[in-house]
Order: sequence, then structure tokens, then C-alpha cells
Amino acid sequence: MSHTTEWLRGRLERFGFVAHRWPTTRFNGMTDALTLLEQRDYRPGVIIDCGANVGQWMTQARAVYPDAEWHLIEPQPACVEQLRSVTAAIERVTIHPFAATAPGPATVRMLGGGDGTGTGNFVALADEAYPDEQTAAATTLDRLLGDRLHRSDRALLKLDVEQHEIEVLQGATQVLGAIEVVLTEVSVYDVTGRRPTFTDVLDYLHGRGFDFYDVACLSSRPRDKRLRQMDVIFVRNDSALLSDHDWA
Repeated sequence: MSHTTEWLRGRLERFGFVAHRWPTTRFNGMTDALTLLEQRDYRPGVIIDCGANVGQWMTQARAVYPDAEWHLIEPQPACVEQLRSVTAAIERVTIHPFAATAPGPATVRMLGGGDGTGTGNFVALADEAYPDEQTAAATTLDRLLGDRLHRSDRALLKLDVEQHEIEVLQGATQVLGAIEVVLTEVSVYDVTGRRPTFTDVLDYLHGRGFDFYDVACLSSRPRDKRLRQMDVIFVRNDSALLSDHDWA
């Protein structure tokens, strides 16, 4: 989004208006979704940005949660270098140059990264190959952070891992016990038939004590505007965020 677009949207919002591309059922409401959580007194002490890329989402979220401690997890070396530059003057930021995955692998093959800073890079399936393939060091969230988080941190886990969500969550059994909010990009359908979709992530998290809470973004494929991806929010079912059941 350009600075001009951001300025224009900001001016419109001052008067209670929001501008969207057509169709209006596809939207980017990330900042609004985070702000609504903050207005309900949710202020995470720790934020885990898994798939941090070059810090785009962190910049948005820091405007809402300026006091949080950050853990940025990103496997692409070129992105890691940019993250170090972006966060050089920010306190309480730790960069972890790994791909998060399920227990077991010490490395994963990453595809689709283009020049090394692409936002659509993904962990390859066994039979997939791209010309831009890279090998990345891999670990689990539990190994990185399992002993460093507590429920009192009210931690937020953000996932942008291109349909690798289940594997990441499988490696986060201990971490999930300390997480209050999960914000994850999910796919509505899968072109391969072998990767998880929203339904799979919903079922997995529900089985581990998280309820579906909100939608931050909806995006469609260009050809026919069919809904393709979402950024959705899950909340631990004993969180105060879920205590108000009034209809109005």
C-alpha cells in the first residue's frame, strides 16, 4: 500500500468512512482487528511473528502494541538482514533465522522465494521442485520459545507460513499452552489437495482449546474474485476476550 493510499484512507476514517477495492466483501482490516482486541484490554506482553518476512506486519502491530516483546521467525537470509536493519533501534526484539516446522527435520526446502525476500515462499512437499529452491535451517517453536513463555505474557502468535500451519502448530505443543491469541493466514481451498485449509486449522486449534474469534482480512483470486485466503483470529477459550456473550 502506497503512502498516498494510507493517507487517503486515514482521512476517510476520520469521518467514519472506509475505502475498499471491489468487491466490498474482500478487505484488509488487519489494523482494525488488532485495535479492536486492544480496546477490549488485550495487550500481549510477547508477540511471536512466525513468517516475519521483512517486518511489514510487525510495523502494523507495533503501532497498536508498542510495549510488547517481539520474536521474529524468518528463514530467508535476505529477509533476516532487512529485519536486522529495521529493528536495530527497537528494544526487546529477537530474530530467529529458522523455518518453524514439526518436530524432526533439521532443514526444510523452501520454494517460491524469488529474489530471497518474497512473501509467498513456502515449505516444499517431497515431490515439489522450483528453480529458486533454497534449503533453510528448521526447528520447532517449542525448541525456540517453549521455556520462555508463560500464560501471564498473554502472548500473541501470528502465522504467515503458506499452508504449513499444521506442521508449525505440531511443533508448538508447549508454546500453545502460553498463547492467548492466534492470528493466522489460512487458505480457503488447496490447489494440491495435500495442504491444510481453514477447516483443518480450525479443527486443530479447536481441539487444543481455541475458539474462532474474528476475521482480519479476506482476499480473492484475481480471475473471478473467489475468496482464496483469510487472516483469522483464534482466542483461547478461557480468555477474558470470550467472556462477554451479549448480543448487542
